[in-house]
Amino acid sequence: MRIERTGPVEKLTPRVERFLVEALRGVPIDDIQSPELTRIDFDCLSGLIAIEMKTLEGDPSERTNNFVDTLRDRSDFPSFYGAVPLEAAFENMEGADELRRAALDRLARTVVTHMKKANEQLRRHGIDFPRQNRLNVVVLINEDHAEYDPQTIGWIVSREFNKADARGPRYPYIDAVFYLTERHGQPVEDRLGYPIVSIHGPNIDITNGRKASWSIWSGRGRGGTAGRYIS
Repeated sequence: MRIERTGPVEKLTPRVERFLVEALRGVPIDDIQSPELTRIDFDCLSGLIAIEMKTLEGDPSERTNNFVDTLRDRSDFPSFYGAVPLEAAFENMEGADELRRAALDRLARTVVTHMKKANEQLRRHGIDFPRQNRLNVVVLINEDHAEYDPQTIGWIVSREFNKADARGPRYPYIDAVFYLTERHGQPVEDRLGYPIVSIHGPNIDITNGRKASWSIWSGRGRGGTAGRYIS
């Protein structure tokens, strides 16, 4: 059973930054390069892992609401009171699958923008700090938006990784994307579990160790009172 938390949620981004420094010996790149240059956020484990963090801060509800508004004149648009999930609006409409995809395309815009920028940042980092065995990782953090649920983000990122052109994959400099959220959760034994979604690019599949490290560290870092992280 999935749970969506309401009310104040502790900011996740500062805790992830502490994890990168304390557990992965992360060095903030802005500390050694001019911050006005477009560079990655952290160089970890003596250069073995390059990490760019992207926080999903902007409220996506306006984009999805605008899309729903374009459908209200349709004869098969349902009548309802109050807020309902998009799925409830599309369920009995003609072309429901196409409508779902169109809504996801609206929601995906922020994620796609983050991935394109991160791909360029990681490319430039590789030029400035060349290394053959580096893992390039993007960490997506959802602080407070229900629309960015784990299934949706996993679908969007996987779709992007599958895109290519004549030059090859669209994101050749991203090996994996990790998605973290504490807005969403589910019961795990006697605690609330939070999801970790890892999506690897076409050339990598070695991310489980880092998920376990974050889960263990985060529990200790919050006094053992927080929920555990689950894949």
